[in-house]
Amino acid sequence: MAFSDEERRVLEEMERQLSGTNADVVNPSPRRANPTLITIGVLVLVAGVGGLLAGVVLQLPLVGVAGFGVMMVGAMLTVNRRGEVRPASKPRSESKLADRWERRLDGEL
Repeated sequence: MAFSDEERRVLEEMERQLSGTNADVVNPSPRRANPTLITIGVLVLVAGVGGLLAGVVLQLPLVGVAGFGVMMVGAMLTVNRRGEVRPASKPRSESKLADRWERRLDGEL
């Protein structure tokens, strides 16, 4: 089935737009971590190492295991992305997209 020139042009434009939006999904904007959360995580990690060493020196396995648990919590806080600072993004208006679609169907685009 052969397409008219207008149909080909519309399909090519849609393909260009789709390939442009895929790049946004594949390459997300860079994110910066929250420095306060990293600092707290490192301090908790160091406290956990201290607890682990105290458990080994005092030969108290329960203290060593607790120190290891605190260490894990500190590591999780340090690498956690929940507190990250994200740049504000402008969401697309659905009505704007709907208007563009209507104009495309009417042959204005």
